[in-house]
Amino acid sequence: MYRKMLLLVFFMCFAAVCGFSSGSKDTDNKEDIDKMKADIVDLKKTQDDTARTLKELNQKLGNIAESKQQSNDSARSDERRNSDKFMPLTWETALEFENDLDKLDFYISRNLNLTAKEQNDNFGVVKDGKIVDNSEKNLPEEKLVISNNTPVKIVKFSLNPRDKASIDIFFSGQSVWLKFVRNAKDYFELDLVTKNTKNYSFDEEVLLCIYDERSQENRTAVPKAKTTFKQAVSGISSGNRPQLPEYIMLKSGQPYPYLTKDAVVEYLSLNSQGVTDSDIEAIIKHYIKESKTENINHDIAIAQMCYATQLLTNKALFNNNNYAGLITEGAVLNGKSWNGKFPGSKIGVRAHIQHLKGYASTESLNEKNEDPRFHLLANRRGKGDTLHKLCAFWVGKNPVRYENNLRDMLEDLYRYQEKYNKRVLARS
Repeated sequence: MYRKMLLLVFFMCFAAVCGFSSGSKDTDNKEDIDKMKADIVDLKKTQDDTARTLKELNQKLGNIAESKQQSNDSARSDERRNSDKFMPLTWETALEFENDLDKLDFYISRNLNLTAKEQNDNFGVVKDGKIVDNSEKNLPEEKLVISNNTPVKIVKFSLNPRDKASIDIFFSGQSVWLKFVRNAKDYFELDLVTKNTKNYSFDEEVLLCIYDERSQENRTAVPKAKTTFKQAVSGISSGNRPQLPEYIMLKSGQPYPYLTKDAVVEYLSLNSQGVTDSDIEAIIKHYIKESKTENINHDIAIAQMCYATQLLTNKALFNNNNYAGLITEGAVLNGKSWNGKFPGSKIGVRAHIQHLKGYASTESLNEKNEDPRFHLLANRRGKGDTLHKLCAFWVGKNPVRYENNLRDMLEDLYRYQEKYNKRVLARS
């Protein structure tokens, strides 16, 4: 019995110990599980915060990229829109506004992203009796950005001589000088970019432009104008350009000559080196007056003079007042053999006009004969009444080439007259 009681007490104690131990372990496990759950909740929260932060960053990056793209698109759009309004400055326009160029705003035709040219010092220094390299290596590239939306003023310009016409502009905000030089198309093309004595390189064509708010149609539209002979010879615009003349003599109903004094004087002043404007003006006045006296189309006569004298640069013909290049063979003036010289520009021009009339008509001269070769035309009177026929008689060799050259000369004069007319009409 006693033994049973001891066993029972021992069993109860054992059970109590085991029960206590089991309860403690369950408690520890529960705490661990709760901690792990809390850690999981914290981790999930951290992940959510990270995901939210990443989302916000991606949105910001997207907004920045979109804003930059919109800015670039806007810049390109502005550049395209401006390029429609930018009108390259031509040499003729520069001449037209020569006295007011410093008052106008100018732009470049495209945005510029430039890099300074490498500055290498080719000089060396003497070291230990030897010349060693003294050039700077690994110089950082200097960038320069110039927007075509920035208006600038002309600082300096030189429009003569024509083949060396140039314009300098200055971007004050960046202290940059740009030099533009007249190119073969009569535009002013960027030739040099300088800042602080450093030159910057560029590859694309950049033109100097003016900004024109008008539409393309309004830029080219030129109002028509009725013209009288008095207006034509006084230098007032004679309207739209006609076809090249064919008949030497002016016929009934034929339009008056197209070339005007002021336009031709300006044309020759720009192309006749070494000849004064007053001499040019006197010669052209004589051509218009003498042609009218003999009813000759002065356009053809002036074109002949320009071609024969090489735009008055042939010194021998110019000094002899022999503007048609008449030869002395068989020539007689006032009963004496002619030496190729005329006593003045008026007589020289009259002789040319009279020689033209001798080919183009059988009519008598309206002034005293000053043409030393007029008597040699007895069998050719009236046979050279058109430009084509005249050329066949005027030169002994290569009449086709002479005619083509003469037509080219007329075409060039007419193109200049047309531009001159537009300038006159624009001012009226």
